[in-house]
Amino acid sequence: MQGQRVCGPCKNYRLRLAQRPPRASTLAVLSLFLACAIAGMYLFPLRQIGLGIVLGLEAVALVLALVALRQTERDARLSGQGLAWTGVMTALVIGLFTAVQLISLSRGVL
Repeated sequence: MQGQRVCGPCKNYRLRLAQRPPRASTLAVLSLFLACAIAGMYLFPLRQIGLGIVLGLEAVALVLALVALRQTERDARLSGQGLAWTGVMTALVIGLFTAVQLISLSRGVL
């Protein structure tokens, strides 16, 4: 196997390992969950200080998603690029929305 002599059970073990489906990146799942959870926070009334916290948490979700993208590109045993990209886009959209609200609140528009 791959130029090496191995016994039958070892060969079977290595073949099973090679045929396993890739596992989803934990960071990709976490980033998407965090971004969606924060998007759900807009169902509740938020004050200016709450919006600052939301913006910070969205930045964390964005960083997690970007790290997950890098992990999935480097490790063939990891899947979840779609989840990571969805986390990136959700974090960016909600972060932009939050930034606009913070600017509006500071100017007294809302």
